[in-house]
Amino acid sequence: MIGKAFIILSLLNELPSPTAAQAAQGGALGKDVWLPLAKFTATAAKIPGRAAKLLQDRSAQIVNLMKLQVQADICLNKAASEVSALGWQALAVAIAADIGSLQSLQQQRSEEAIAAAAAAEFARGHAAEFFKVAAAVQSAANSGCLTTNNKGGAAGSVINGFSTLGTAEQPAIGATSTAHVGDDITAITTTGFSDLAATDGIRTDSLTADTNCVLFKGGSAGPLTTANFGQSIPFAGGYLTRNPTANTASSADGTDFVTNPGDGKIAGIKVYRDAHAAAAKIRTAATFGSSFTDFKKLDQAKKSVHLRTAVKNIILGKPDGSVADLSDEIDTKINQVFGEDQATFHSRFWDQLTKVKVEKAASGQDETTLDAITSFAALSRARTYYSTKVIKGLRDKISSLEIKNSKTEVKVTDADCNKHQSKDKCAAPCKWNENTTDINKKCSLDPVKATEQQAAQTAGAGEGAAGTTTDKCKDKKKDDCKSPDCKWEGETCKDSSILLNKQFALMGFCSLCGLAFL
Repeated sequence: MIGKAFIILSLLNELPSPTAAQAAQGGALGKDVWLPLAKFTATAAKIPGRAAKLLQDRSAQIVNLMKLQVQADICLNKAASEVSALGWQALAVAIAADIGSLQSLQQQRSEEAIAAAAAAEFARGHAAEFFKVAAAVQSAANSGCLTTNNKGGAAGSVINGFSTLGTAEQPAIGATSTAHVGDDITAITTTGFSDLAATDGIRTDSLTADTNCVLFKGGSAGPLTTANFGQSIPFAGGYLTRNPTANTASSADGTDFVTNPGDGKIAGIKVYRDAHAAAAKIRTAATFGSSFTDFKKLDQAKKSVHLRTAVKNIILGKPDGSVADLSDEIDTKINQVFGEDQATFHSRFWDQLTKVKVEKAASGQDETTLDAITSFAALSRARTYYSTKVIKGLRDKISSLEIKNSKTEVKVTDADCNKHQSKDKCAAPCKWNENTTDINKKCSLDPVKATEQQAAQTAGAGEGAAGTTTDKCKDKKKDDCKSPDCKWEGETCKDSSILLNKQFALMGFCSLCGLAFL
């Protein structure tokens, strides 16, 4: 019995056993080999749309900042207090500086976006052509060059199109689209494309069992016959290269073009390397320079180097100091002027847009609140209107103060001039006369200046209120020169109302001039 069993087992061992499907010359390219390339095409197809969106975001931000700056300028002109005016001035200057930074890079960013889209489409074109050709040679379910089976698998499941595949498996082989892509493209990494995983290219082991595909055959059995060609064919821009020797690998790796630029795995895929170099510049909004400061949010505004510089220059009055050295002072002043929390910041500043009235004469529109005006032209017109109004008022005040000051100047007499015994000390309204015979009167009052002085004094006499106020203060001693009517300045007691008005006018004028600080 044992002998019979032994004989049966021996016979069974001699029988041919069923074998698994094996890769063969003439097989279709396995899905696990072509799928990374398909995923790359989907990534590359997003790049033109992402570039367009980033450019649009930059342009929109510049427009928004320009409107915000105009609103800040109008609030500056209508500010109710000096502190509020300084805060609005700092915001307006910071926003203007931000606009300048964005505009200075706009040409460069436009060129980078166009280059990224062009390079990505060039690389995608190589891949798309590969998929179109490889799928076109299918003639039956078991005859073709692309399959949804993996390499080394059975023949069958050959495809001549991609619409029946899952979304994640479909290669993007259509026309270029600039439909905006809102999110960052995560498959673009700092070093390469995460889709383009390491591959051995196309060799016999990359294929399935025989599907009558000649396109990927190696050696003399296919189009790569050594006798006729003797060199590799770089399908899909070199990512799927077919070596003329049947089972020789042609390695490629598009995930890292940076760490080792001389690596042989990237030498044959220059088109993808160039695409990554361009696409990396729009990899994220931050990389592209499209992360913007929201000056309506206190936490962002406080970090803005432009606002911190404006606070240093305008509010602290320290243009020669550095932002870094004055960091603590700047933080303290920001908290004092703008507030320590978002609610306070909005209450003091941006909520004012809902309260500031803009009359029709200013904007050309029916009277409304500042926040309701959306037209940039109307906002600009209103800014010009209020700026002109403020400047005219300041000029009128300064002119009035200059007239008052000229009328209250102390009269210089001939005797005063005679006291000067040297030419260098004989200054206007005195005049040096070298030829006079009286050596004590070589310095005497200039007749022309004397006439002008007399005219000014005569005109001043008609200004009852002004003359009375000045006379009341001018002869007082330092200890008796007290507010509210008088104030000691230099060596004389002067009318405090004149000094106050002059300081106010100059302060307001300098506040406007400070817009040019940055």
